[in-house]
Amino acid sequence: MIAMTDMKIKIDPAIFEQRASLEASINELTIKAAEGVRQINARIAADLAKLADSVHRFKAGLPDKLTTLAMNGWFIYGFRTPSQAIYPIASLFETSRVNEGNQAMCRHFNNVAPDIEADLTKRFSKRAVILKRAFEAHKAANYELSVPVLLAQADGIARDTFGKNIPRFSIYTRSKSRKKKIKKTIDKFAGEALLGSDIIDVLLIKMPLNASEGDAELIKGVLSRNQILHGADTDYATLTNSCRAISWLDYVSYFHKLSSKRRNKLNQSGSGGCGQ
Repeated sequence: MIAMTDMKIKIDPAIFEQRASLEASINELTIKAAEGVRQINARIAADLAKLADSVHRFKAGLPDKLTTLAMNGWFIYGFRTPSQAIYPIASLFETSRVNEGNQAMCRHFNNVAPDIEADLTKRFSKRAVILKRAFEAHKAANYELSVPVLLAQADGIARDTFGKNIPRFSIYTRSKSRKKKIKKTIDKFAGEALLGSDIIDVLLIKMPLNASEGDAELIKGVLSRNQILHGADTDYATLTNSCRAISWLDYVSYFHKLSSKRRNKLNQSGSGGCGQ
C-alpha cells in the first residue's frame, strides 16, 4: 500500500501561465468595466444636467408665454394641450403672426372638443344638457349661441369651485381682497397642477377675457366675457371666439378637478389612507 505522503503530483507549468494570463485578463476587464461605468455615469450626469437646465429655462419663460396666450384669448394647462406646444404657439403671437396662432389653436380645440365635452358632461351632470347643447351649437357653427353659453357655464363651474369659500365670488373680480382669497385658495392645490403654479396663476392676470368697459385697449378683437354677456359686443360670433370659449371653459374646469383631487387626498389622509 502506498502512503499518501509518498505521492507526488507533477503540475504542468503551462497551467500556472494560463492562470496568470486569466487573472491578468480578469483584472483588465474589471478596469475596463469600471471605466465603462464611470463613463456611463458621467454621461447620465451630463444628460441630467442638460435636462435640468432645459426644465429651468422652460419654467423661467413659462409665465410670459402663458400670458401671451391669455392676452390672445387662449388658455391651456398642459394636459389637453401638450406643454411643448406652448412656446411655438406663443411665438406666433409674439412675432405678429396672429392669424397663424389663432388658426393653430382653433384646429387644436376643434380636435379635442369632443373629449372636453365628454369629460365635462360626465363630471358636471347638472350642467350636462346645457353643455351638450353648447357644444352642438359650436359644431353647427351657431356661434351666437355657443359662445355666451360656454362662457356662462365657465362662470358656474368657477362658482362651484370657489364660491363656497369666497363671499360674492367672481372669477373676474378686480377686488384686491377677493383676488388674494382666490390666490390663497389656488395655492393650496398648486402642487397638483401639471405645470405648477404658473399655469393656475394665469387666472389672476388682467386680460381681455376679464376686461371691463374701461379696458378698451384689452377688448378689441379678443374674446371679452363682460362685453358679450352684457350685450355690448354683437360681433363675437366667430369660430375663433367659440374655440377660445371652449379653451376657457376647459381651463376653468381644471381648477374644479384640482380642488376635487386635493379634497380626496385630504379625506384619505384623514381616514388613515383607507379611502378608495
